[in-house]
Amino acid sequence: MLVKAEETEPFLGSFWWNYILASFATFKFNGCTYFGMWGLFWYNDGGEMMDACFKIGLNGALATFEKAE
Repeated sequence: MLVKAEETEPFLGSFWWNYILASFATFKFNGCTYFGMWGLFWYNDGGEMMDACFKIGLNGALATFEKAE
């Protein structure tokens, strides 16, 4: 017996998952920009600190979309 995805997903589950991913992305963008500006103004590093910050963290959290049948 096949079980439909609508029957197994929690109420508003996809909404909360998207909210969590958006929050992580927002905090990462703002945090890396802040620390990158610190590196630019105080260490004159040419953006190396910002680049290193953007390369760590949730790199594997890319959303994959499936076609609805």
